Amino acid sequence: MSTLITPSFPVAVLLATYNGEKHLPELLDSLVSQSYTEFVVVAHDDGSRDGTLAVLQEYENRFPDNFLILKDDICCGGAKDNFSHLIRSVDFDYAFFCDQDDVWDENKLQEHMQLLGQQSSEIPCVVYSDLRVVDENLNIISESMWEFQNTGPHLTMDIKKLACRNSITGCAMAFNRAAASLYRASDTSDILMHDWWMALLVSKRSGKLIPIEKPLLLYRQHGCNEVGAQKFSLRVISGKIFDIKNLLESQLVVYRMSRKLGIYRDFLDFIVWKVRSIL
Repeated sequence: MSTLITPSFPVAVLLATYNGEKHLPELLDSLVSQSYTEFVVVAHDDGSRDGTLAVLQEYENRFPDNFLILKDDICCGGAKDNFSHLIRSVDFDYAFFCDQDDVWDENKLQEHMQLLGQQSSEIPCVVYSDLRVVDENLNIISESMWEFQNTGPHLTMDIKKLACRNSITGCAMAFNRAAASLYRASDTSDILMHDWWMALLVSKRSGKLIPIEKPLLLYRQHGCNEVGAQKFSLRVISGKIFDIKNLLESQLVVYRMSRKLGIYRDFLDFIVWKVRSIL
């Protein structure tokens, strides 16, 4: 592995951007307004064709202690690989994943760090919160993503449930150096998303997944979300069930990721746990 860059503070906010000019200033303003101030936003752009880089440069110029653009001319080709690139490029004691179009509560960093700081640095640890789901103009769709999607801490207590339904959203999680070391050493070639893989690695290696049972950011829903929130309902579930071909193909992709950690005996075992996680 090449030498990691070391920001001026031990807390890194890893920001992956791509054509995010429209909503990026609202996110960055919410980061500047954090009650916890000893952090550095490390941003890596994935080849934006709009004004994203100009926005990032403006904030780096205005707040040089808290913003750093990783300029390496590497194009990752998607959020998952962009975040993987960031985690493998930056040295830190604690880190947060950060999406380009959300808005953070002013105490988000503070509340996560309060819990992370109480944990042993030797034990891989992820702290994660609930989220408010909002539309493009920040109007509330749901006060709780956990309720909206029927996810949350009840799915993280058993790795077999966690591995078939992702219930820890990347932009709502923070993790320590020990968790990051697991990620850096892992094979990420067939994973679905960086946040899901991080949670699975920590769970598999006897680490801690610690919930904050309240929303600490606004999760913006719009037409350009790479991964969005979808309301959990019988209509949605039944629609997926009747689309058997796409259902099986999508679940095979999830199963292949879980096989990397030997979580299920076989595909049938995976399907049984998938059903149990929904009921």
